[in-house]
Amino acid sequence: MEQNVDIRKAAGRTLAIFAIIFVVIIGIFGSLLLARAIPNVFSGMASAITSIFVSSPTPPEETPEQPVVTQSISLSLSEGTVSNNQTFTLSWGHTGRVTAGTYTFRYECVPGVSFSSPTASGAPTPIECGRSFNLAETTGSIALTVKSTVQADAPVTLHIDFIPQGLNQAAVSGAIPLTVKKPVAPATPPVTPGTGTTTTYPTTVVSDPNGYTDLTIRMIGVGMVNRNTGAFYALSYPSRSSLSDRIAIRFEVKNTGTKTSPAWFFRANLPTAQNDTFNSQAQTALRPGESIIFTLAFDNFVNSNSGVASITVDPSNYVVESNENNNFITQTINTVP
Repeated sequence: MEQNVDIRKAAGRTLAIFAIIFVVIIGIFGSLLLARAIPNVFSGMASAITSIFVSSPTPPEETPEQPVVTQSISLSLSEGTVSNNQTFTLSWGHTGRVTAGTYTFRYECVPGVSFSSPTASGAPTPIECGRSFNLAETTGSIALTVKSTVQADAPVTLHIDFIPQGLNQAAVSGAIPLTVKKPVAPATPPVTPGTGTTTTYPTTVVSDPNGYTDLTIRMIGVGMVNRNTGAFYALSYPSRSSLSDRIAIRFEVKNTGTKTSPAWFFRANLPTAQNDTFNSQAQTALRPGESIIFTLAFDNFVNSNSGVASITVDPSNYVVESNENNNFITQTINTVP
């Protein structure tokens, strides 16, 4: 009985050993099959990963290129040539503007030329040359008044600058030339003669029979006499070719002595083409201190811009005088054609 039991135990151990060996063999065989299969598995995974990440992404949309905006300021003048004290208008247009900002006016320095701008009240605001003068952002023109002391035509360049908001320098500018004419001296207006009057005043001057006579001459001026009215008006440069007036001189003869003079006359050498000499008629006696004013007009002025008239009182020395040296005077007459 015991022997059978031992046999059964030995057989069981033998079967267990074979079972273990079988399991080991199966494991080894399975490992070999698994090793063969593993590369294919990893190969399939690699293929799957490649199919996901290697494909090209959709390109982004391209932003269209923005066009380049060109700005410019164009200027215009109401008058291209102006005179002293003249007011004119400077206007401008701004193309391509893309931002808010302010406009300024400036002009290049020319000695003797300056500008001002009238305010709403009409008072002028001086503008210094070479400096920026701020303008209202919404306006497109400015009124300017020019002052000039230059004795010749003066070219001046005017500028309008645009300064964008937030900046302190101009981004775009415009320029235009202006000619300032030399100042013209105002013509001397003709003097309108009034109505002549003659008034005689009684005097209490008494002639000294033992006294002396002294006739003197004094030039008053040059002018013209109207042919129709005979009125004289002073003029520094009378015209040689006037049809309505004659060239004239005006002078005074006075007795500065203490004794009444006898009758007397005067002689005038005139600057005419014929060098005429005029001898007056006998003139009334002059009491001490009395005087008489003469206006002598003539035609045919010498063919020159100037001539000399000379006048002599008592040229023949009929009057006995205390002084004969004050009886002669000359006057240069400057004329225009």
